[in-house]
Amino acid sequence: MPIIFWLAIALGLRLLSLIPYVIDEDEAWFSASAAALTHPFEFYRQVVDNKPPGTVWFYELVQFYHHQADPRLVRFFYIGLMIFTSVYLGRLAANFVPEPKKARVALQSGVAFFLSSALFSPKLLAVTNEGLMLPLILLMLAPWLKAELAQKKIS
Repeated sequence: MPIIFWLAIALGLRLLSLIPYVIDEDEAWFSASAAALTHPFEFYRQVVDNKPPGTVWFYELVQFYHHQADPRLVRFFYIGLMIFTSVYLGRLAANFVPEPKKARVALQSGVAFFLSSALFSPKLLAVTNEGLMLPLILLMLAPWLKAELAQKKIS
């Protein structure tokens, strides 16, 4: 099947999260915690929980700029973050193949990541801690991958 078909499936699955206004218990907690914060660095003083603050900060950032706590808006920004991560992953993967295959590998890798991030999520419609960690993990791995690639080209 053509890659555009898989891209459409992945995007369609992600866009489904914008339809319902129903939020799960984690999203409700994140949204309420973000609304209650007066300053991001006051997280552990104002919010009693053992979860990492990154997801609450993400909700707070979206709510700060749009002055509303609609989870669909947070999910919309999350979709953008997943698209960025997919494109960046595809570009990184393309560095490991010869020139004629770079564009195809970049597209295939990016679409495969985007599809897998939409299909296998236990909470498909929710913004999760794990999903928000993916771009950060990729950004931390990128310099190491580029150094490994440079080392292989030298030797």
